[in-house]
Amino acid sequence: DEVLNSLGIRACAPIQVKNIKLILKIFDSIRSAMCDVSFLSRLTAEYYTLFLISQIANNEKKNHTPDSFKQVLDDMEHSFSQEYDASRYAEMLNFSTSRFNHLFKKHVGQSPYMYILSLRINNAAALLEETDIRIKDVAEKCGFKDPLYFTQAFKRIRGITPTQHRKLNRFLD
Repeated sequence: DEVLNSLGIRACAPIQVKNIKLILKIFDSIRSAMCDVSFLSRLTAEYYTLFLISQIANNEKKNHTPDSFKQVLDDMEHSFSQEYDASRYAEMLNFSTSRFNHLFKKHVGQSPYMYILSLRINNAAALLEETDIRIKDVAEKCGFKDPLYFTQAFKRIRGITPTQHRKLNRFLD
């Protein structure tokens, strides 16, 4: 009750939802995460539960300043390995997809897809540095369906291949 009250949600009042599709997707994500008993799945379920509460608490029309993108950026950081869907993020802000793409680039400095790609490559670099996981598996864990595309994207952004990155990091350690 204290948490809900601090967010302006009255526990005994009906909940009004502006974007039922998004709420249903969040519930589906929670349900999917709860099917697995791993620690990561529990954290994922907790994240989506907090995200659900934030959506319910945010009943007023959003002020679309750069601050309104913080929620999108946070979601991207937690779901970078999932398939990218600009329309999902556009719905979070009640924008069309093209408007979302335009404003994201204006406020963040790069396109949403490039931002996701950067997150994926940065996480892949960390996995390459900290584990002995095969390159193919690193690609998959970071949201790349095609290991060849992963290698090409990694080289385009980092200037070296994933294998070279791993070897260089081991040499420096």
